[in-house]
Amino acid sequence: MKKMFSVQKTSDILLNILYAFSAFCSVFAITEYFFDDALWGNQSFLNLIAFILIFALFKLVLTKTHKQCIVCGMIFSMLLSLSLIIGKCIYNGSTISSLFGSAKSGIIMLCSLYGFGALFYATFILMANWLTQYAIAPSHKTYKILHLPFLYGILMFLCWLPCYLAYYPGIFAYDIELQTMEALGTVSYSRFHPPLHTFIWNICLYLEQISGLNGLVIYSVLQMGIWAFALSCVLHFMVRRKYNPWLIAGSFCFFAFNPVIALFSFIPVKDSMLTAFFALFTVELYSLSDTELNKKRLIVSNIRLIIVGIVCCLLRNNVVYALIPAFLIMLFIIGKNWKRITLCSCCILVGFLLINGPIYTAMGVEKGNSREMLSVPMQQIAYVAVTNNDSLSPDELDRINQYIPTEQIAETYNPRFADPVKGTFITENFDQNPADFFKLWADLLVQYPEEYIVSFLNLNIPYWYPDANSVDAYARRSYIETTIPTNPMTEYVVIRDGKIPMLYEQYEKVASFERFKTLPIVSNIFSLSFPIWFLIFGTLIQIIKKEKKTLVVILPALLLWCTFMLGPVSNLRYLLPIIAMYPLYFTILFSKNK
Repeated sequence: MKKMFSVQKTSDILLNILYAFSAFCSVFAITEYFFDDALWGNQSFLNLIAFILIFALFKLVLTKTHKQCIVCGMIFSMLLSLSLIIGKCIYNGSTISSLFGSAKSGIIMLCSLYGFGALFYATFILMANWLTQYAIAPSHKTYKILHLPFLYGILMFLCWLPCYLAYYPGIFAYDIELQTMEALGTVSYSRFHPPLHTFIWNICLYLEQISGLNGLVIYSVLQMGIWAFALSCVLHFMVRRKYNPWLIAGSFCFFAFNPVIALFSFIPVKDSMLTAFFALFTVELYSLSDTELNKKRLIVSNIRLIIVGIVCCLLRNNVVYALIPAFLIMLFIIGKNWKRITLCSCCILVGFLLINGPIYTAMGVEKGNSREMLSVPMQQIAYVAVTNNDSLSPDELDRINQYIPTEQIAETYNPRFADPVKGTFITENFDQNPADFFKLWADLLVQYPEEYIVSFLNLNIPYWYPDANSVDAYARRSYIETTIPTNPMTEYVVIRDGKIPMLYEQYEKVASFERFKTLPIVSNIFSLSFPIWFLIFGTLIQIIKKEKKTLVVILPALLLWCTFMLGPVSNLRYLLPIIAMYPLYFTILFSKNK
């Protein structure tokens, strides 16, 4: 008995030493990350307070934790720690070699990685335990008003209306001016912009001709109506799932009073229209795991899922690349319904390929430029040419110049905006021999692996680095574009005639991110990196809770984000389908399965 007591006491002492060492590394990581000019010598009293609090946190949460929670916590903490350490290095210096530049820097990096990892791991375990033990149970009784989905659809529309009136007759930003040229016949229809979205805009312009109403007004009101319907369906889904009424009410408030949602509800950009249909698609996905539907409801549900799935793919091609792996993973998660999953996924894929291929071709819609799918490899080759021009052989320079003029990109290369390189890319040479281009890319990858990694991570770093500015100077993109062109390229002219000037000024502060940047926590939630960490955290929590059905709802959004990393620039509008689904994901996260 005495021997057992001695062993237990020794084990406790060793654990306390481990907790103390981990707490010290956590404090060191924080001071190194925020105050690297005062390494080891920062004598702030707050460091001692932080050490005590972190030590207490480790004692609290690391004593009893089951295996699945440990694995998920390690995954989350390691990913977040790496994003902070590597992200800071690339964001400030466009390099990762400095992390291992010397023995001292290597030790600092490893200590920081362990310190952040321990802190994030403990925090994750604490939140996971809380969410699994104190999740809100389904409500057996809901207020009758919650069973009127069209009512809160109308209320959302009315809440967005003042914002629209402040920008009356609407916003003419992003790609709509180029789409107007296609709609008016100035240039041919192209698959560079989703033809489906251009068709919708063309119909609004046609209605303007026959009715006299402003086409932009028609489109704005139409999109607001589609948004109100889609988001009311999301709320109705929550009601049918018997989620807590307070969570449903909070979701309604997010939709109705969120200024970002209000602005995008009427901005004529493909991502706004996609958001509405992606919301409907997300709700319909849940039915794939439902084994209690009768035959009639099953057929109707399948048809709805296929239709909204095809529309989502037509509004953005990268949705296809997210849905294919998503459906394959679903086969593993909910294999009992493999027939429905296979049927729906095949119908969506075939429907998209038919419309985007022979049907669009028969309608005279031209194919998009092949360079649009090469943002990452183009940037990587260009980065090698810019940073290692002297070490490249004449033969390698000649091969690069066949596709990317090295002299031009030396002055215009932008690490977080691929359009300058895309603008000089010689597409004709690529179309003639794409295999040679990818061989060049592979040859340079072998020689310059670090440059390739840095170029890839730097291109869309605001998407994953938590401390990146949401309005990035390199990216040359506003948080939300609300402008109207002063020198329009088309005969269609839009003149702003806002009805509520004071409200317009307030929304402009939101569009420029000024309203959020001085607000801690709020600015993080509205940042470009928050969606991915929210999705990763939510996915891991659902794995711990063994909620396979709800995991199916989150999966497409997570994979859709992955496709954004292959894009030309970081932009809030790309993330809009995920941001609009925050309330649903949040409700799922905080709720018990009924």
